[in-house]
Amino acid sequence: MGERCGTEPTVEELEAEYERARQARIDEYDCSFSSRQLAAKLVDTEDELGADVDGICTGMHADVAEAHCEIERLTEIVNDYEHRINWFTTCAQCARLMDAVYDETIRADRYRLAWLSARARVERAKINRASELRWANGMWSDALHDRHRYRLAWLSARRRVAEEANLGAEAVEHIAADRDRWQRRAEARLLGDD
Repeated sequence: MGERCGTEPTVEELEAEYERARQARIDEYDCSFSSRQLAAKLVDTEDELGADVDGICTGMHADVAEAHCEIERLTEIVNDYEHRINWFTTCAQCARLMDAVYDETIRADRYRLAWLSARARVERAKINRASELRWANGMWSDALHDRHRYRLAWLSARRRVAEEANLGAEAVEHIAADRDRWQRRAEARLLGDD
């Protein structure tokens, strides 16, 4: 122990010194006394202490038992605090997790509604486009039908005009022929009356 002057001994040095002193006492008892003599000394020492030995032991046991009870009580308190800390931490984490889940659910619902709205707009556009195509086809069909009808009407009118022109020319010829005939008859009568 005196290896370092002015310094505190380390734990290892203290333990080594205790072992050396203990070994020296054991050697001294071993050399000085026989086992019978040592047993007698032990009994004498117990008799000298008498009830105090039991009292000391009993007191020590009571102190140890009380210390164990205190340790158990303090351990329960520590466990309770750890449980509460874990519980509150877990509750706070659960609350944050639930808030995050709620936010994500709202966000997912918004995305779903936006997707459904876009899908509905696409469907309406398809329907509108199909409707517009049907309308345009109908318009073209009507226009083509009207064109054909108007062409037929025009051809028919042209044919009628041509026929009427022919009939008019024939009528004019008939009228001219009838006029000439009536004129000749009238002249013949006028000449014949004279």
